[in-house]
Amino acid sequence: MLSVIKGLLPDTTFDRVSVGFPGVVLSGVIQSAPNLDPSFAGFDLQSELHRLTERPVRVLNDAGLQGLGAISGSGTEVVITLGTGMGFAIYVDGRYVPNVELAHHPLRKKRTYEQSVGNRARRQLGNRKWGKRVLQALVQIQATFNPQRIYIGGGNAAKLDVKLPNGVVVIDNIAGLLGGIALWR
Repeated sequence: MLSVIKGLLPDTTFDRVSVGFPGVVLSGVIQSAPNLDPSFAGFDLQSELHRLTERPVRVLNDAGLQGLGAISGSGTEVVITLGTGMGFAIYVDGRYVPNVELAHHPLRKKRTYEQSVGNRARRQLGNRKWGKRVLQALVQIQATFNPQRIYIGGGNAAKLDVKLPNGVVVIDNIAGLLGGIALWR
């Protein structure tokens, strides 16, 4: 993975590196990566990228990073990302609450959030039924966290064809890039 990243580095000068990783990240160290290989657990991605790039590096959960580029910074706000699985991030008054991995909690009928609304479920159910499942998940998230706003991002967010509840908005994936900038504030 590091050799691939090295090959992708720009020829131009850059000052720092921001990384959104699809798993639990604590102080730049991957704790789990449920949709990737288990060998990622315990890998100090931040230190390895610092060594590779010789630049300051910050690594955060990918949903957490995307949320930094979308949130208002007021009250409780939630970001979910719909892609291979389901990413989740929560913020209180603009501060990220790390390591809340809602995707693997039970949602309904012994299915986790991720099993209910991840890409595998979308492909099996079709977009219409999958969208209804996303709505069920949103209702539960609202009841659990009482956020002022829920932001939905990720590659499958554009496939939602349902009327979203008040306070729920779809965000563009550019929020991930903006979050990478915001990570250094």
